[in-house]
Amino acid sequence: MDQFAGELKEAGNRAEVDLQKKYDELKAAAQKLKEDAGKKERWQEVEASLKKASEELENAFKAAFKKKN
Repeated sequence: MDQFAGELKEAGNRAEVDLQKKYDELKAAAQKLKEDAGKKERWQEVEASLKKASEELENAFKAAFKKKN
């Protein structure tokens, strides 16, 4: 019975270590996803700003070179 209790405790300790390792891996993955999501949002803002700037530039060129009748 003592051997069984010892083996059970050892198995529990191994499981705890494995679960802690998995938890740490998931935590790191979640942090990476959070950072990537922030970068993606920032790039979307940059792309939107560039698109708006190009549209304004296009309108400025059209206005500057519009034929006068």
